Order: sequence, then structure tokens, then C-alpha cells
Amino acid sequence: MNKGDMSQTETDMSQTETDMSQTEMDMSQTGMDMSQND
Repeated sequence: MNKGDMSQTETDMSQTETDMSQTEMDMSQTGMDMSQND
């Protein structure tokens, strides 16, 4: 694997981590919405 490929992989991993954080925030938002509906 050359350095270019490794950089791309690291960028993809960072993007995945960002997506996971976004999903966690969305889940927290959903949880708050559900408690407001009680």
C-alpha cells in the first residue's frame, strides 16, 4: 500500500468517526424528543 492509499484510508476512518458521532447526537436528540412526548 502506498502513502497515498494510507492517507485516503485515514481520511475515510475520520469520516466514519464523524458519522458515528453524528449518529450518537441524532440518537440523543431522539431520546430527548421521546421524553418530551411522555
